[in-house]
Amino acid sequence: MNERLALGLLCCALVLGGGFTWWLQLRPPMDVDLSPIETLPPQVDAWSSISVAMDDRVADELAADFNLQRTYRHPTGQLIWLYVGYYSTARGGRPEHTPQGCYTGAGWQLLETHVLDVPDGRVQELLVERAGEHRLVHFWFRSHRRGGLTGGVDLGIDRVVGKLTTGRADGALIRISTPLRSRGEALAARSRLASFRSTLVPQLQDRWPVEQPAARMDSGPRVTMLARTRGDRFEASAPGGAGTGRRGRGRTSKDASPGWSRGSPTAELRAGWERAEAFSVRWGKGSPIELPSGRIRKAE
Repeated sequence: MNERLALGLLCCALVLGGGFTWWLQLRPPMDVDLSPIETLPPQVDAWSSISVAMDDRVADELAADFNLQRTYRHPTGQLIWLYVGYYSTARGGRPEHTPQGCYTGAGWQLLETHVLDVPDGRVQELLVERAGEHRLVHFWFRSHRRGGLTGGVDLGIDRVVGKLTTGRADGALIRISTPLRSRGEALAARSRLASFRSTLVPQLQDRWPVEQPAARMDSGPRVTMLARTRGDRFEASAPGGAGTGRRGRGRTSKDASPGWSRGSPTAELRAGWERAEAFSVRWGKGSPIELPSGRIRKAE
């Protein structure tokens, strides 16, 4: 009896797990708008910054949707380096490389590691040294839901909850670091980074990237692309949602395609139509030309 019960529970668990996986697969992918985080202010309190270009090879290795590197300078001459690497839901929401691996791979020695409590969670602290140069490093992960994540279990749980509730599992690695003349300055450097972070965190929260479910071609209202000719010019509205359509104009050709009053579409639109994998044409007054990306109506 116990074996039958256990087998029944196992079957139920498998069915529920399969159904849950299927449900996740049916959810539409997320479109990402990075424009908010790209406007992160260059000023943090009295700290002013300059952007630092990232090597293409490093960017390819990190494989982030968005990378930001800055050097901040205080009027007293102190320095803080900032790095933000954002990973969308499609990218998995977290990087494959962590600061520990990056620093050791670059020849730095890890002298101390700590986990510090902060108002919105926790941060990882590293004290590193290379060729007599010391740096104090604070890093943490942030999702669209919360910050102060140190990776591992807390980041994994946050990603699962986000995926279930909103379909989002995007996140970012944020790292700030500052130089030290000696290990004895670690306490002052920690206070410096904490003060900097307290202003940076609200800035990141207010400018977090936006993710929304992508519109599916087989759901929702169909996008209509109307094409018509006016005299010797062609005018068309390109496919897209409300407010996103682009309009194009171009001279018509005397070699008019069948069904068009005088001429052919612009090169851009024609290229888009030619890329369509399959379509059917039904001629007749006002009849549509069916395309996967929308509907084009022949000029009356």
